[in-house]
Amino acid sequence: MVNVLSANELFEDQELEFKRKDGTILNGLLSTSLIDLKGVPHAITVTKEITRRVEAEKELRQKNEELLIANSEKDKLFSIVSHDLKNAFNIFLGYTDLLATDIDNLNRDETNSMAKSMNKSAKNLYKLLENLLEWSVFKRGLKSINKENIFLYKLTDEITEQIIGTAAEKNISIEKNIPHNISIMADRQMLEIIIRNLISNALKFTHRGGLVSISANKIDDNGVSISVSDTGIGMNEEFSKNLFNPGIDSKRKGTDNEQSSGLGLVLVKEYTAKLGGTISVASEEGKGSRFTLTLPADSNS
Repeated sequence: MVNVLSANELFEDQELEFKRKDGTILNGLLSTSLIDLKGVPHAITVTKEITRRVEAEKELRQKNEELLIANSEKDKLFSIVSHDLKNAFNIFLGYTDLLATDIDNLNRDETNSMAKSMNKSAKNLYKLLENLLEWSVFKRGLKSINKENIFLYKLTDEITEQIIGTAAEKNISIEKNIPHNISIMADRQMLEIIIRNLISNALKFTHRGGLVSISANKIDDNGVSISVSDTGIGMNEEFSKNLFNPGIDSKRKGTDNEQSSGLGLVLVKEYTAKLGGTISVASEEGKGSRFTLTLPADSNS
């Protein structure tokens, strides 16, 4: 007769790893219990393979951790953006209220000054909403990637034409050093958003009369390096490390008191990764910043 001892006498189950002769790692559940064989206690051990269960549990834990991080970053980002939207609208509404109620008492110079301020506020609002909508579409997985052969010099020329007015307002020179024959296989809209945000940021944080430089060169047969540098206010090391983190508030005002949410650089980071590239920043307070982007090159460039 075989009698299994009471629950207090059972060993606790253990999860162990086993290695096959071919080097494959398997997970197993080791269950041991004591039984009584004719008055003599014996230990019986049973091993059950649970590799699939362990992998499924590990994947589930990883997904949960990623979801928690994503939700935390999203909440923080929307908190930052909503604050910036509210401030920008308050400024805009304040000027429109003043114009609506007291326009007859304003002289021409005061009216012109308000109009310029309202125009700047409207541009900031538009850019913030544009980046927010782009980020929202991307995060919901609705953004498809359509790669095509893009000549970098031509694209950069088109982008600088769009923002030349901003540079002129601050008397900032834009210098380009991009060979005409460098091309990249990338999504045109994504690449345009990346480069435009980098140039716009450089203009924002550069003093009047400064310089913004855009350069590119091939680093090997399969890669292109694109750099956007400025002679602006720069950053310390701690601030630089958090630039691309949507969960950390890294916004600050530009040299002409321009608003900044930090959302543009979050888009730059995520779009760069989607295009198979990397981005880094080198900066020093008071001496400007240099953002360097590396992307796969077109094989025919």
